[in-house]
Amino acid sequence: MPPDEASEIRNLIHQLGEANADAAHRASEALVARGPSVIPALLEVLETGNRRVRSRVAEVLKNLKDDSAVEPLLKLLTTHPSSDVRVYAALILGHLGDKRAVEPLIERLQHDEVDDVQTFAAGALGLLKDQQAVEPLLQALNNPEAEVRQEAVYSLGNLAGKQVCEPIMKMLKDEHPQVRRVAAFELGRMGEESALPALEWMAEHDTECSQDGSVKDAAAQAIEMIKHMQGREAE
Repeated sequence: MPPDEASEIRNLIHQLGEANADAAHRASEALVARGPSVIPALLEVLETGNRRVRSRVAEVLKNLKDDSAVEPLLKLLTTHPSSDVRVYAALILGHLGDKRAVEPLIERLQHDEVDDVQTFAAGALGLLKDQQAVEPLLQALNNPEAEVRQEAVYSLGNLAGKQVCEPIMKMLKDEHPQVRRVAAFELGRMGEESALPALEWMAEHDTECSQDGSVKDAAAQAIEMIKHMQGREAE
């Protein structure tokens, strides 16, 4: 790469860290427009930058959608000592859609010692939609961390649909309201009629709230989705 071009790329990456969101957005668009040549520099910053820069670098790598980033990201996911780097590697790999990431993400879901990494690995597996991930995600429904359970419910809904309605119905009784909200939403999205009695009880009695809203409102929304699907099928 010519020195001038390398300097321009470094300058654009520096601008990603700017507090001014518009400037950072312009830099992001310029980096994406340059194509895969920027990937080595972006990966270097993903390892060394602060959280804001890493977040914006991750967005650029997601938007580039180039599979030359997959192998370096897999190495970061499986060997990097920083959990923050492993989180972003999982996030990007899910959006790149390359099935080479499935087994390493399952390994991180099952064995990483940091909850955030497990959570993002679960989310990435849902995006990759590989049936190999169904059983590990079902096991993750028993994870002691609510965020991991929540992401496993989302991903199972995306990946397996009605195939996993029974285990997701069990999550309507989870101790954490956010997990119950997500389970209700996924059952509604599936149009799972057998969940109606439990959802109706929740819509009447479950008054707990999470950061995203009340459980009873989520249950009521799920009931509406299921009844709407019933109506369409009856037409």
